[in-house]
Amino acid sequence: MIIAFCWGQAGYIVAKAQLAQYLISDAWQQGVLSQTPVKPWGWADTYPVAKLTINQSEPLYVLAGASNRNLAFGPVLLNANLDELSQVDNTQAFNVSIAAHRDTHFALLELVEYGDSLRLDTGKESLSFVVDDLLIVDEKYLSVLDVDDKQVITLITCYPFDALSSTTPLRYVVRGRLVEKSVS
Repeated sequence: MIIAFCWGQAGYIVAKAQLAQYLISDAWQQGVLSQTPVKPWGWADTYPVAKLTINQSEPLYVLAGASNRNLAFGPVLLNANLDELSQVDNTQAFNVSIAAHRDTHFALLELVEYGDSLRLDTGKESLSFVVDDLLIVDEKYLSVLDVDDKQVITLITCYPFDALSSTTPLRYVVRGRLVEKSVS
């Protein structure tokens, strides 16, 4: 009975995350057209700020506001102002950092390899990155969020991917360097 309950809870979490992506996708499209943030449902305290594509996978919609509640619905933007990216030239460093759960939206990070492509569409411009670093770090190792002197994207999820516990002290980090920037 307990096992059935646990499997039911896991199925509910996955279904909620997938359904939310459809509503968030619609809000993203409306927001791009209107150039204003659009909430995916009336009581939402977030809105999509970018569309992330990893290799040729289905796009993921990145949400504003890094909170546990928002993580339940999709990847969240941790530390960048995407509106400012349009003013960044080739000499200015930035680190667009995005986090998501390992068992839903970022499960595919387990398959990412060096040289894979990452694309981030902000609604105003499209940024293409190539994966150049894969790391496993302690959850307290926050220097992966530092800007340094590069133009990068950092994707973060819990590790290991097959852990039974929802709380693990390790994080899997995928970093990509900017290779192209164009108007959307």
